[in-house]
Amino acid sequence: MRRVIAMFLLLCVIGMTGSVAAVAAAKREVVVWMWTAHVTDLYNTWREKITKWFEEDHPDATLRFEFVANSPDKLLTAAASGVVPDTSLASINYARDLYEAGVLMELDSYIARTPHLTEENFMPASWIFCQKDGRTFGVPWGLEVACILYNKDHLAESGLDERPEALKTWDDLVRYAQRLRRFDSEGRLTRSGYVSSFNRVSFASYLYSNGGEFYDPSGKKVAFNTEQGIQALEFMYDLEKRYDVKISGAGTSALPNKTASMVYWETSAMNWGIEPIDPDFAQWLRMAPMPLGPQGTTPSGVGWGNMFVIPKGAKNPDLGFAVMAIWMRPDVQVESFVHYGSVKASSSRRDCYSSPTFARAMRNVPLLASIPTILTYAKPYPYIRFPEINRQTAPLFTQVLNSTMAPAAALAESERIANIILAD
Repeated sequence: MRRVIAMFLLLCVIGMTGSVAAVAAAKREVVVWMWTAHVTDLYNTWREKITKWFEEDHPDATLRFEFVANSPDKLLTAAASGVVPDTSLASINYARDLYEAGVLMELDSYIARTPHLTEENFMPASWIFCQKDGRTFGVPWGLEVACILYNKDHLAESGLDERPEALKTWDDLVRYAQRLRRFDSEGRLTRSGYVSSFNRVSFASYLYSNGGEFYDPSGKKVAFNTEQGIQALEFMYDLEKRYDVKISGAGTSALPNKTASMVYWETSAMNWGIEPIDPDFAQWLRMAPMPLGPQGTTPSGVGWGNMFVIPKGAKNPDLGFAVMAIWMRPDVQVESFVHYGSVKASSSRRDCYSSPTFARAMRNVPLLASIPTILTYAKPYPYIRFPEINRQTAPLFTQVLNSTMAPAAALAESERIANIILAD
């Protein structure tokens, strides 16, 4: 009898072990593609949190991150081979092209049953990159916006109003820039009043702040060759050549190095561009939206934010979307803000900026108070076929900067080239 009982117990143990193995074998592995730039300690510890929350919600699944170059090539190759991730980051520079090529799923049905991921919860500019013809193929991951970063102490010592709202117009920007300059005894410029950049992306910022648009509503033609656009490019030229507000060759690092008082930069520059040079930046750094041009009606600046997508053919699209839903949940976005030091304010969600956590952070880092306004009024980075447009029109902007082509002529030729690209 004892032998029978022992045999019975042994069979039970074997059966239980087999059941556990079957459950383990049945777990689905959800693969998420991130970029190689995201292999850092802070990103790694954040992904550990995401994995924990995901696997608690989905005990029948495991989460695995893989790292690829920020390029469409990997997704195109994966789609051709039929082995794709369950969700992936995609850049605004190529996500729309992948969708048009049939590589990405439409996500409208998922979003419709996930209230916290509906469009009204996000900053307006962030959603534009994720849609075409009313269909949604991505979920916004973040939002960063071009703006004016400045040293409030330099403004105070120059007798200028240091509040962000005081920098209202292009005329104010020039007046401030000229007042903020410093010269040595021989008349050489030793501190730039304002450092800008001269390219197609910064052109979009000045264009938007002057009431213009980069594309027409269809996205099939450009709309920058207008009076607003010509004024914007002329103003950029004057900042470089006429107003004498910049030390030759000065870049954005001049701001934390205290050899510039104002720079054209971006809302996320504190983390990677300023803090490594001056950890005490919160004491003196402030930011303002791009000032109004002569025809502008609201402050504005070019904004960009990448997205999560699900490739067609994903083995676990429902679970891939669940990763997005957790990552972009309101409480998780607030936790992300804290995780990255309560300074990296790049969430695309509106409610992140009305949270008590963000309000407390503003008391410690006053420049954060300007970010909700800057993000709200942002307009989209030129994302439709822009890498090719940028490559082919860059020489024209160089000619303008070298004074060998008039801004109006450069924009007319840029329009011709861009419209050929968009029509292809």
